[in-house]
Amino acid sequence: MKNPMRKRLPRELRQDMGKYIVLFLFLSMMISLCSGFLVADLSMSKAYDESFQKYNIEDGHLELETKASDSLVEMLEEEDVTIYPLFFKDRTFQGKRTLRVFKNRAEVNLADIMEGRLPESADEIALDRLFALKNGVKTGDTVKVSKQQYKVTGLVALSDYSALFENNADSMFDATHFGVSVVTDEGYDRLGDDGERYRYVWKNNKPLTEKENQDKAEVLMDIINENAEAEFDKLWLQHPAYLMEMGLSMLTGGELDVSFAGVSSLTDLVPRAANQAIMFTGEDVGRDRVMILILLYILITIIAFVFAVTTRSTLEQEAGTIGTLLASGYRRTELVRHYLILPTIVMLVAALVGNILGYTYFKGTMAGLYYNSYSLPTYTTIWNADAFLITTLGPCFLITVINLVVLLWTLRLSPLQFLRHELKRRKHARAVRLPLLPFMTRFRIRVILQNKTGFLILALGVLLSSFLLLFGLILDPILNHFAEEIDQSMIAEYQYVLKAPVIAKTEGAERYYLETLEMENPYITEEVMVYGIQHDSRYLTDLDLPAAKGEVIASDSYMAKYKLSVGDRIELKKKYSSDTYRFTIAGSYPYAAGLTVFMDSKAFCDVFEVDRSEFTGYFSNEELEIREALVASVITRDDLHKISSQLHDSMGDMFQFIEVFAIILYLLLMYLLARLILDKNRDSISMLKILGYSDREAGSLYNSATFIVVIVTLLLGTPLTIVILGKVWELYLIQMHGWLEYYIAPWIPPVMIVAGILSYYLISRVLLWRVRKIPLSAALKNME
Repeated sequence: MKNPMRKRLPRELRQDMGKYIVLFLFLSMMISLCSGFLVADLSMSKAYDESFQKYNIEDGHLELETKASDSLVEMLEEEDVTIYPLFFKDRTFQGKRTLRVFKNRAEVNLADIMEGRLPESADEIALDRLFALKNGVKTGDTVKVSKQQYKVTGLVALSDYSALFENNADSMFDATHFGVSVVTDEGYDRLGDDGERYRYVWKNNKPLTEKENQDKAEVLMDIINENAEAEFDKLWLQHPAYLMEMGLSMLTGGELDVSFAGVSSLTDLVPRAANQAIMFTGEDVGRDRVMILILLYILITIIAFVFAVTTRSTLEQEAGTIGTLLASGYRRTELVRHYLILPTIVMLVAALVGNILGYTYFKGTMAGLYYNSYSLPTYTTIWNADAFLITTLGPCFLITVINLVVLLWTLRLSPLQFLRHELKRRKHARAVRLPLLPFMTRFRIRVILQNKTGFLILALGVLLSSFLLLFGLILDPILNHFAEEIDQSMIAEYQYVLKAPVIAKTEGAERYYLETLEMENPYITEEVMVYGIQHDSRYLTDLDLPAAKGEVIASDSYMAKYKLSVGDRIELKKKYSSDTYRFTIAGSYPYAAGLTVFMDSKAFCDVFEVDRSEFTGYFSNEELEIREALVASVITRDDLHKISSQLHDSMGDMFQFIEVFAIILYLLLMYLLARLILDKNRDSISMLKILGYSDREAGSLYNSATFIVVIVTLLLGTPLTIVILGKVWELYLIQMHGWLEYYIAPWIPPVMIVAGILSYYLISRVLLWRVRKIPLSAALKNME
């Protein structure tokens, strides 16, 4: 014989359809968003990691002043490496952008064809996909490179330019103003020979560690320098006067038109681990995972809370029925199974829909966020078991356990207690005596006091939903605030980073020294820049440098991230070395551009054993006349703006997505909790209607009481959520490189309060429809 209680399931589902729809939407949205992101994140990371083998990415590259002789290449390859020429020319694109043009690759740093095909004739070109996207160029378009016209035959991702850094020393890449491309040999020759750069990449003939590859780079550098000295010595015997004039001109930053007469001097050397165009993407892809996991933990907490509340509410509404069934001989285990069925069905359907959406629509959406920032190769979806466990199995198991615990705990009561709707062990306390107030005011206060447990649950739910809303609202203001701080952190209008020390003729140019060290926290290894600054600097006028050796001034971002104070000692390590340096913090300085410490230039030279003539670059408010070949990079205000702009590009879409998601869940949660209060007082509302109150009057009495609780919770809870999220933000940033100050824009607290009030107002209009459906007979049926 079939269990007759199964016939009640459709009726229970129909009666609580609104509640189950909200639970379904909440759970399915959580699973779809988080699973879609985690799947896309793993797939992108996998595609990036596999690209090193798939596209035969270099182990490093070097650039020479002239083409390398066959003998030099042979000497380099004797070090168990293979050398490949990868020459390029930088040309203007459409008259306003910089385009780096390579020949088609066949052996190393291969291109992934994202759309179309590679060029086959002299007037064809394949552009980087992201650069083309940012500049509105499509396959089939005709573009102007320098003075030549090319037809775009395809969009590609060059494996050595997954992040579009024009120079390796740049602070941030810019996919809008700089791009890369490939053409045929004939198409390359059309661009002329002026400005051609002679890059050679090396591949190790056997796998090496990062440290071993760095050592290999130093060996190759020594070979090139020794060969250049030998070639220079030969030329010195032939052209001494000319070479003396050339050397003097270079030393003073001049622009003497020389080609070193065939001397293969080194202008740049970058091992793969230090190549930002290759490594930056891998370091950044996956960082957002921390933020999504924090969001997921918040959502799981809310889900667990919601299901516990709704299960308890269901038992309270069904108390009379449960008491009758228990008195009729039904076992508690049978009732537990019965009341688990609907939540379990809703949960499983939501999990199914959430995973389908996550692995289809949201996976593509999240992958699109990465493709909007980086020139990543084509990825293949990786079915992520961890994502399924974290986003689906974990929450579903938690929900089942919570429902089971609530059911077992409540059903321990006797049948008589259920029949009397007495679901508490303690007897009802004597009613609180209220002062002489208007009737409606006393009634609302009485409603709050009689439903204090329900309203406490509502208050907790509003706090949780406010926390979620705050998480969505703060992200964009934090980036805008960071952009303002970056702008204020400008030391000078121009900051030159040199490849070799040269004398600048411009008045006001001030030398500085720079060393990049590392520090470790439990999660990551982070770079810290150490500046050696001239005493009484004209650019850092507010910086009071300590005179004592070993004392430094730390940037406020560094001190904030690691909770450092004046007098603390820090230990920094040199990369690829066992050398460690210990400093005492003597003060702080407002500098948001990075984790930085400042010290006197003389102390810098002593600590790092650097000759005073071996400075790193110049600060200047005017452009310096220094030979371009000797400049590694120039940091200007526009370059610093690139940092915040790129953060907006790479994270802005994600933040907006989370913001919309948070607002939707905020509304769903507030509706669900407010409705539970209304359902709990169903009999009282029915009695008011019997006494002659209209639907609107009866509903407003309860809605206004709920409204009071919501306002009080918002006023008191908003500052609390701001403090709690600040702690969560610190936990998030400690696992990331750099520092973004936790910033609450002045408009956020008022917006949260107003949003909460408006949300409840809209919800109360919906709940009035629920009040109209409460029949007058409801109170009479449940009278004792």
